[in-house]
Amino acid sequence: PLRVAPGRYVLETSVQDVESSKFSARRAVLVVPPVSKFRLSEPVLVRRTEAVQGEPEADDPLVMREQRVVPALVDSLKGGKGAQIPLYFLLYSNAGAKPKVLVDVLKDEKLIARHSPGSDAADSTGKSTFLVNLPAEALSPGQYELRITATHEQAAAQERLFVTIE
Repeated sequence: PLRVAPGRYVLETSVQDVESSKFSARRAVLVVPPVSKFRLSEPVLVRRTEAVQGEPEADDPLVMREQRVVPALVDSLKGGKGAQIPLYFLLYSNAGAKPKVLVDVLKDEKLIARHSPGSDAADSTGKSTFLVNLPAEALSPGQYELRITATHEQAAAQERLFVTIE
């Protein structure tokens, strides 16, 4: 992963097709906002978990209790009997805090289901990990929004992930 300080960056890339000797170049602006103390990570769909080999980096966001989360590279899942939506995200808050977390499943802006995943209190760094298997057996094919909301005292954070059920 690329780790950069908050600020405005310009990313310049170029590619050459060796066979045709053609080039292409792009310039994009990347704005990294300041980090809030109370925040959610970007949620990911989970492909699998596996045992950590060796000593993991202390700040590796994909390590949870000696397990490494391997993100799915797709945003669609098969529906039907026994279907689940495996979801992983982090919440950063104060050490020992136990914020309230809700995961809403919406279709066409209508609330279909609400889940309140349990979690341990935040660790000494203020990080709480969530690995949630949302039931999807009753979901009809289509696009859904997973809206994660965390609150604690006066603080609030929200993230979204869109997923397609086939």
